[in-house]
Amino acid sequence: MDGPRRLGITEAARGKDGSYQESLLSDQVQPEWVEVDSSRLRVERVLDFGAHWLGLQLMEKLGLLGFLDSVLDKGREEIPWSVMAMVLVLMRLVDPSSELRIAEQLFERSALGDLLGIPLEKVNDDRLYRALDEIRPHKEALEKHPKERLGRMFHLEYDLLLYDITSTYFEGECPGNGQARFGYSRDKRGDCKQVCIGLVVSRDGLPLGLEFLQSDGRRYIVGTPRGQLRQFQGELAREEGWEPIMEGLSAKLIEPEGGKERFILCRSLARGAKEKAMLARFAGRIEEGLKQLAEACGGEKKLRQSVVERRVGALLTRNSRARGLFKVKAGSRQEGGASIEWEKLEKPSQWAELVEGRLLPAANQRPRWQRGGAMADLHPAHRGGSGLPDPEERPGDTPPLAPEGRAGCVAHPGVLPGPRAVEDPGSDVQGGWAGE
Repeated sequence: MDGPRRLGITEAARGKDGSYQESLLSDQVQPEWVEVDSSRLRVERVLDFGAHWLGLQLMEKLGLLGFLDSVLDKGREEIPWSVMAMVLVLMRLVDPSSELRIAEQLFERSALGDLLGIPLEKVNDDRLYRALDEIRPHKEALEKHPKERLGRMFHLEYDLLLYDITSTYFEGECPGNGQARFGYSRDKRGDCKQVCIGLVVSRDGLPLGLEFLQSDGRRYIVGTPRGQLRQFQGELAREEGWEPIMEGLSAKLIEPEGGKERFILCRSLARGAKEKAMLARFAGRIEEGLKQLAEACGGEKKLRQSVVERRVGALLTRNSRARGLFKVKAGSRQEGGASIEWEKLEKPSQWAELVEGRLLPAANQRPRWQRGGAMADLHPAHRGGSGLPDPEERPGDTPPLAPEGRAGCVAHPGVLPGPRAVEDPGSDVQGGWAGE
């Protein structure tokens, strides 16, 4: 559309009636007014605009536009690599898909060409894949930049990290991929080579680091249910075989005969003290509640047995962590009303004391302990300045993952140093209570 017609449409959209007053000595073109039949109008080439525009504003807010311009070298390319990187980021944000689909379908349906000033014919799969090659050497800097920027903007803390492992497989022999290996496949494709992917996120779900893991098959460490500790009751009670990992934390490797998985029995003094105090608090509440209920049953007002049973159930539910330590029985008296009898069980109490501060991660390969408690084979994100706090750091040091200008963050006392590789970061892998 030429200039006069475009100006005429603009003036019509503003509600003008056909008159146009230009400024003195203006060299602007005069608008051209054309009468149209609105019943025969149709809309063509509708482009997705809103989501891509919002993503562009977010990138600018995070400083990613300037960051990409600074780290990606400019050469003889027609379209700067920083601009192609923005295309990849925005497409991944709005409609995650392959580079081929972006080039053949998604880009022409979006307004990115107008927003970024890229001709449609310049976007193809080769240019997108080459942009990935240009970004790859700056992976660590790209991970660090938004982490620090978001840490300053939202005062985020990186004192607790979650680590998840997944895998993806490839069709074919993959002769050019040295990391691809045969191994256990959660996708039920044991006939295909695969790579393992490790992701470190903050407690808020913010991705902090991504690594492709090279190993002979899949190597992992995962959390297990608390109740599985019962299988190793003998090892829990036996003092032999514990290896000190760091102050207050020791571990014992358990290799069941004929089993594919190995278990790492961990003992934390700080976590044990915390669990002991919590269990004592819940048990005290139950005892006090049962005493009050027994006094009420012996009073002048006769309580029905069903009422007492409901109160007992509510009391145990509110303090479920210690409910297995008590045996409670409600009955009826000959003179009318309800009675209640209860006792604290010795065996569950002994088991609760035995498992205090104990964790039981599982691994499919034998780990190698390192000084300071890191597991080199199982915690690849601990290497290369990924930001996990070093147990030997001085109290005043700031770990690499702490946002600039904030006090140093340390790992929670009583948990394994470094990230725990779990199948689902949002699940409580140590669920259950000590009395079960």
